[in-house]
Amino acid sequence: MTITRRAAEFVQEWGGIEAFGALAVGRLEAELRSMDMQITYLKPHMAVGVVALRHVAGEMRRAGLLPAGALPLFLEILNAPIPPHPILQAQVRPQEFARPLVARDASWGEASRLWIPRVDEDVSPWSPQADEVVMAEVSRFKVFKPRQAEFRQHRFRAPQAQIDSDDFADCYAKLPAIVWRGNYVAHDTTPAGTLVRRVASSAGTDLYGPKCLLTICPNWLRQLRWRPHDANPCIHLDTGGSVVARLAWWRDAGPVDIDVESIWGEGCYLALTPKGLSQFKAAGGRATIISFASREVQAHGGCGEANGRKTAKHSYSV
Repeated sequence: MTITRRAAEFVQEWGGIEAFGALAVGRLEAELRSMDMQITYLKPHMAVGVVALRHVAGEMRRAGLLPAGALPLFLEILNAPIPPHPILQAQVRPQEFARPLVARDASWGEASRLWIPRVDEDVSPWSPQADEVVMAEVSRFKVFKPRQAEFRQHRFRAPQAQIDSDDFADCYAKLPAIVWRGNYVAHDTTPAGTLVRRVASSAGTDLYGPKCLLTICPNWLRQLRWRPHDANPCIHLDTGGSVVARLAWWRDAGPVDIDVESIWGEGCYLALTPKGLSQFKAAGGRATIISFASREVQAHGGCGEANGRKTAKHSYSV
């Protein structure tokens, strides 16, 4: 009650319900509509609540009410870890990762029938370089055709992945989680059978970063004695200084206008070199990759045809 009351005092000092309530949201939306700029954004009353709680947390820390050991967890929950997560630079989509295309001159129904069955190709192995093996991947693509439909593609793969669902989000959520608290922290000491973990946050995903992000399980890094490269933490080296693993986050997009077809996609993958793969296997890692993919079509109103969706699964060894 004391924390809630003190946070409310801060919000009132900054303008209260007039500045951050439903009426304020309505005014902001009306202003955006007048400029043809209405977009999805974080609700002001949610943002100001978080800021107010941070102020209260600061007062509690200065009063000695927060144990020093609890501070990293507390800051991570407030989405403000110290030190902050390293800035991620999006890379260009690998050429070996084919951009899914929609038959441009086909009718909506024909384009849908051509799009959905190709999901069987999405679960096949692929490599960004000839000497690398993609061990894990999450990726998404969306093609928007105005006044017709959205064509969506999702892909997921990892060693020993638990894929007992036809939903991409569910498959991704079943990866073991990890959080950033100045460094990556897992909640157990067992090397993940998937080799990778999904980066989670108590406050949700970063608005500007990848929605789905993978990293190598730190328990595997300790067991294999791999370390990040000093100049590029996405590249990992073994004790002899040889490159053994590479993490990458890419984004891809096409022209975006109100009346033209547009495309947007992003993905994250982990690739191992031959040395990295052999060391992983020698340490007891199981290199059977389970892959999952889905393609769906979501029609816009008035098209007169039902939506379509199909999934595919595949298992292979590397």
